Amino acid sequence: MARLKKKDPGAARQQQVETLADRGFALLEEGEFKKALTVATQLKELRWSGGFEIEARAHAGLGDLARATACLESGVEVAPDAWANWQLLGSYRSDRGDFIGAEVAYTRALSCPGADQDAITLNRAILATRQADPERALRLASEVRHPDLAARTISVRMRALELSGKTREALAIGVDATRPDAGISPDDVRMLVSRVVHLRLVLGDNRLEIRTFLRRHWSPDIDSAHLLAAFRELDGVEANEHCGYFYLLVQARLLPGHPEATHAEGYFARFHAVAPSAKEALPFVARLLDERAELRVSESERLEARSQGFQGVYWSAPGRTYFETA
Repeated sequence: MARLKKKDPGAARQQQVETLADRGFALLEEGEFKKALTVATQLKELRWSGGFEIEARAHAGLGDLARATACLESGVEVAPDAWANWQLLGSYRSDRGDFIGAEVAYTRALSCPGADQDAITLNRAILATRQADPERALRLASEVRHPDLAARTISVRMRALELSGKTREALAIGVDATRPDAGISPDDVRMLVSRVVHLRLVLGDNRLEIRTFLRRHWSPDIDSAHLLAAFRELDGVEANEHCGYFYLLVQARLLPGHPEATHAEGYFARFHAVAPSAKEALPFVARLLDERAELRVSESERLEARSQGFQGVYWSAPGRTYFETA
């Protein structure tokens, strides 16, 4: 009689870790940060160092950078050779203004086995721009070789040149990089477009022309935080103590002449926006949608208070849900 093979507990654990890790990172991409925290706890119980990264990113997604930083500081004590955790710790320290602590973390990341030297060097270049040291930023950026990091390296160069007073040179680099034949991925192009918009505003270009340029790269079928940030900067409306962070379900009723009006009465689209009220958030949404549609807020929920940053749209669900004419 054939005997059943014993399962390898190590292989079973590895499979469990991989399944949970994929789930955790997918939840982060979907913005399901609380669910991601549950997965991170399970991964830490399995003694996988990436659990600290997922936990930290979830806390950051929930707006708690202090807790995200503390999580990673615990993580690098448990797994001191996990370069990804050191790198993320450096980035969160940098985001919180702890530039010295950030450099310490990046240096430790570089010394770890298997560390991604290019990615860490790029983050050190970003840190140099935040420290207003454009010469160091340009030097570090020149050391980054990986083609997947080309667009982010261009962004750092643009920022460093702006800091050096060479704004038009920075703009020229960005415009070249966003051309259709530049060979840069659509996501990276959208990131660089946001930098171009910023520089054109700094130079005092015509805002209507800037908006036309920005709209050419925008589509309701994408979710681009970079382009939404550019729209907010272009509008330039500061948040105040009366503002909140709203969930909006917007109904768009198509007007005659709209290309979709022959087979649909309208559509629904979902957003997150900062404004004093859901009604006052609608004009920001309208700038992203069709001009030949009548908009109204179908559902809304104030998720939290938000008194800092710009008013405007912070998240746009890709796609639309159409409803047909009766």
